[in-house]
Amino acid sequence: MLGLMVTGSTGCSSGDGASPATHLGAKTGSLVTGPDLVITHMVVPPSFRATNYPYAQAPKAKVTVCNQGTDYSDSTEVRLYVSMDDVLTPGGPSAPPVPVTDQAQAGNAWVPHLYPTQCATVSTDIWPNLPPDANGLQGAYYFGAIVDEYENVSETREDNNTFIHGLVGIGDKPDLVITDMNVPPSLNTGWPPPSQPVTGTVTVCNQGTQDSSSTQVRLYLSMDDALTAMGPNPPMDQSPLGFVPVPSLFAGRCMTVSTQLTPQLPPDAQGNHGAYYVGAIVDEDANVQELREDNNAFIEGLVGVGTRPDLVITHMVVPPSLRGNSGYPSSQQPKASVTVCNQGTQPSTSTQVQLYLSMDDVLTAMGPNPPPHPPMDQSPLGFVSVPSLYPGRCATVSTPLAFTLPPLAQGLEGAYYVGGIVDEQDNELELREDNNAFIHGLVGFGLQADLVITHMEVPPSLRTSSYPSSQSPKAKVTVCNQGTDYSDSTEVRLYISMDDKLTAMGPSMPPYPVTDQTQAGNAWVPHLYPTQCVTVSTDIWPNRPPDAQGNEGAYFIGAIVDEYENVQELREDNNAFIHGLVGIGDRPDLVITDMSVPPSLYTGWPSPPQPATGTVTVCNQGTQDSSSTQVRLYLSMDDALTAMGPNSPPYAPMRQSPLGFVSVPNLMAGACTTVPASLHPQLPPDAYNVEGAYYVGAIVDEDAYVQELREDNNSFIKGLVGVGNKADLVVTALTGPSFVRMGTSFSATVTVCNQGTQASDPSSVYLYTSLGTVLTPDSVQPAPDQFLLGVANLNSLNPNSCSTQPLTVSATLPPSAMGLAGAYHLGAYADASESVVELREDNNTRVTGLIVTP
Repeated sequence: MLGLMVTGSTGCSSGDGASPATHLGAKTGSLVTGPDLVITHMVVPPSFRATNYPYAQAPKAKVTVCNQGTDYSDSTEVRLYVSMDDVLTPGGPSAPPVPVTDQAQAGNAWVPHLYPTQCATVSTDIWPNLPPDANGLQGAYYFGAIVDEYENVSETREDNNTFIHGLVGIGDKPDLVITDMNVPPSLNTGWPPPSQPVTGTVTVCNQGTQDSSSTQVRLYLSMDDALTAMGPNPPMDQSPLGFVPVPSLFAGRCMTVSTQLTPQLPPDAQGNHGAYYVGAIVDEDANVQELREDNNAFIEGLVGVGTRPDLVITHMVVPPSLRGNSGYPSSQQPKASVTVCNQGTQPSTSTQVQLYLSMDDVLTAMGPNPPPHPPMDQSPLGFVSVPSLYPGRCATVSTPLAFTLPPLAQGLEGAYYVGGIVDEQDNELELREDNNAFIHGLVGFGLQADLVITHMEVPPSLRTSSYPSSQSPKAKVTVCNQGTDYSDSTEVRLYISMDDKLTAMGPSMPPYPVTDQTQAGNAWVPHLYPTQCVTVSTDIWPNRPPDAQGNEGAYFIGAIVDEYENVQELREDNNAFIHGLVGIGDRPDLVITDMSVPPSLYTGWPSPPQPATGTVTVCNQGTQDSSSTQVRLYLSMDDALTAMGPNSPPYAPMRQSPLGFVSVPNLMAGACTTVPASLHPQLPPDAYNVEGAYYVGAIVDEDAYVQELREDNNSFIKGLVGVGNKADLVVTALTGPSFVRMGTSFSATVTVCNQGTQASDPSSVYLYTSLGTVLTPDSVQPAPDQFLLGVANLNSLNPNSCSTQPLTVSATLPPSAMGLAGAYHLGAYADASESVVELREDNNTRVTGLIVTP
């Protein structure tokens, strides 16, 4: 054990996070003005093998160096080190007189000259050498770097050139870590227990260099954010929540495992309901010998534990800009809508949401224990009542906004934060009181314009060779004025960039040349009234940034409106827009644009006489013809596919399985083809033969036979299908009146089909009125935002057969509607009682609009 991880992090405005150097030298602080180089970030693999790597597989490191001084810096070097502690000793002019044996060089990279505030990220191979004092012992070592170690650059500070990234594992062992947990936001410890078992998931990864043997994960509730391994004297501030076996994992492989949760409060909690931390420890008994034993614990965060409600704001809709109160006619007073959810375990009583305008992104609650002095950086915007909510239910409520600027704003127009606090007065006793505030984001306040780009259309690929003027590629840019006043005419400029951030070249441009982007076009934007939009067109100049050094490939394209700030706006932070990646060069670019597969796939025995079939549409959106290749189809447990090509992991992915493959002929640039494929479904290994819903997708040119402008867009996910030997009921049609008078009878028809692979048992379809578009199954607690109008029985349905049922019902509103006429929903739910075991339970509902009049 080398001790706890100590990491440093510095920004370009501060070097306080760099590790201290043992010998600072006489030059410290010797310059009043000059450059000052610091390392602000490092990216390195979590583990290295102790044996030599083939040259092509050497591990890589990225180091970000910034000049936070006041003058230009000459080019220099950054050196990487493996160390036995979290302090690096420079080997330059201030080196100690004796050899440094507790660290070893692990790589180096050249750093270009940098202007003040400029940063550069450099890459280098890593040499995973152990320090002499390590005596060849595998385990956890610190990894860091020193910039300008030999003091070739005269700096204002020489004491901030070192940086510690943290611990890495070095050797030939596994290293198990938990990377994610998913648990409900609240856990019920009361009686009776919930009708359905509560489950959670844990993602475990082996980030070591060798395969791991099987082990287990134990989940805990804790009174603080640190977990203690259970020994002979169990800690009293945490309690077991569940455990789950973890199978053996290849190096680099991850697995998500599920477990049933059995919450009980820690002994020291003395039965108090409230907020507790949830976390887990993998390989708690140390059955697996690992490179690191200090990183097996994981804290997901706070959950509510007990039998109380827990109110949170999940969404807000507000206008992008606001004028003072005097600027609106009463009929046009702006409104805000707020969505409040009860994620607790008990119903909540009615309460309210208080909205605020704030100068920062933190709201101060003015509840029963307000600060001694009213906050001067926020002001009320309005409030709205929230009805009582059952657990798991949400309500969206609206209110007019009545606003003034915070006192500290001193009447200045500009950008301010909008947010809200639910149950600010603490009238509701909740599991958690720390999660009642919500920040929507920035809005403009005042009487000025606010120009934003809302959309761009550009070709997916651009040639680097010259275009005839009549064939020059075009871009369309939509600019809107979301401010409160007329905007003067201005300009929008297009850029091609090596990353997804654009640097404006106007008054706030940096003091150094921007070499990672280049202008790609411009267009004039006419004056715009508030809420008015215009779409302008321009030719694209397919240039590449200087730093690209002429390389073909994928680049970001975006635009900036009013880059030189000719228009005075409420906000100047929202003028840039990134459209996404485009290919630039003379190569093909293959993408899958569509797939067609049956809604359910049979995996039982005997096999069907005719295999299921599907189709895949492949397009070449590049600038050159493509050679022939193939498409492989997959079933997957999640919505991401792992390509098994030249850069694939050293193991077969266990969360996906082959479904079929098909050849694709050569395609001219811009051409598409649709090819048929036979489907041979088999469940992924990690599915453990559990039938249900799985994603279907495909990868074109998985083996990278075709050199393309982009290799990041070869995968395609069609969506979920049912896989196995069960029924799958769906509502395919729902018809009813658009308007109905409250309390009167009306007729509706519902069509239910079985798109599964087996006949369904007899069931029923339920018809509801609902406040929202999401229906709750009848098997759970009655929901106040929906009302059961009627039920129609369904006979057994064979695969691919349907039944249309008429219903005559009375127009009755849900309890939460409080008898108010208005816009609601008519919904149908097949097998709402969940009596039929189906391949998919997520596709049983259908809703349509319904206006209820008095």
